[in-house]
Amino acid sequence: MWNKGRSFLMIGLTVTVGLFTVVYVFRRSDVMTVTPWLAPVVWDGTFDTSIINSLYQPQNLTIGTTVFAIGKYTQFIKGFLETAEKHFLVGYKVNYYIFTDKPEDVPSVALGPQRNLNVITVSKFSRWQEISMRRMERILNIIEERLLKEVDYLYCLDVDMLFHNHWGAEVLSTLVASIHPGYYKNLREVFPYERRPASQAYIPLDQGDFYYAGAMFGGLIQNVHALTKTCHQAILIDKQN
Repeated sequence: MWNKGRSFLMIGLTVTVGLFTVVYVFRRSDVMTVTPWLAPVVWDGTFDTSIINSLYQPQNLTIGTTVFAIGKYTQFIKGFLETAEKHFLVGYKVNYYIFTDKPEDVPSVALGPQRNLNVITVSKFSRWQEISMRRMERILNIIEERLLKEVDYLYCLDVDMLFHNHWGAEVLSTLVASIHPGYYKNLREVFPYERRPASQAYIPLDQGDFYYAGAMFGGLIQNVHALTKTCHQAILIDKQN
């Protein structure tokens, strides 16, 4: 998966399905393949697709995907959906949830079997910062209203991205994030963390292993629910202060 020509790296926890645990084969030496807390860093060449599919496909899972297309960003919906249909969890049931203030601009895109498009009309805010801050709240609300009953996993993506290569069940895990492509080779000292102690997002200079991109996060629906709720509550505290 690429955004403006740069790859995203998936970090996920080990996967246990019934009595089976997916064993990732770390065959690469040019990149980090496991975190300090023993979660796999998933790159091409570090997993066996056939093994993973043999575990997940029999489970009849439904994967939800949210994107926000507010204002001029509706122009990216067509490319996002068309490339997702070629590369994103092909062979699995996928529900796309498009948040937009212009539902009439959502294009008609041919979807494969068991792939569904849901358009959710939302109001537009005047400042892009407000749109960004309210994203967690809106995802949290739809999780509580619908998605806890509709999907098993949820992945929250940016609409202005295209899929160029396979993205499959290797990303299905308890909680997953993407390492920012601009910082995965850097030391923590240069990460643009929040350094103001008054903020709920504050990270001290001697803490933090990775700098994550906001363009992709997800996992089990219950865990994404907890994540978005925590982030939304922290944003409200920061906004008040």
